[in-house]
Amino acid sequence: MKLFAKKPCSFGGKRFAIGDEIPADLVVNPAAMAKMDILSIVNDAPAVAPAFTAGVDLGDPAGDCSVIAVVLHTEKGDFPLELTEEGLQNVVDVLTSKGDDSKAIVAQMTDEHALILLDATDSRKNIKEAAKARAMALNPEETPSEEEATEEGEQ
Repeated sequence: MKLFAKKPCSFGGKRFAIGDEIPADLVVNPAAMAKMDILSIVNDAPAVAPAFTAGVDLGDPAGDCSVIAVVLHTEKGDFPLELTEEGLQNVVDVLTSKGDDSKAIVAQMTDEHALILLDATDSRKNIKEAAKARAMALNPEETPSEEEATEEGEQ
């Protein structure tokens, strides 16, 4: 666990400026200090859950990451996604673009998991439909099950 000052403060007789790392042994109750917005707590835990990275090429440790693991939390449970850098960038581009520009980006997307993430995060009906249509175009042999079709009809 690392602690960083969000405001000028002092612990153990030592002064810290905004952004300074504070040694954890100097702070008696880090949670209380974080609640008062004096410091922020950063966990040293890995950014990606190991259970979802088994067998995934995360690139070299120097920073070239070819696959990004994300867990989509849904009402039906957790759904692990493995996005390419390009796929994640496409999702961000669609979310920050308007109308026809967004649809044009969706029409060029090839990362199926990025299309799933886009469908889950974008609230615009036309983008959801475009993402589903693009996913079906990428996998024409996969058609929605009868149960999924019924669920969509109920919404």
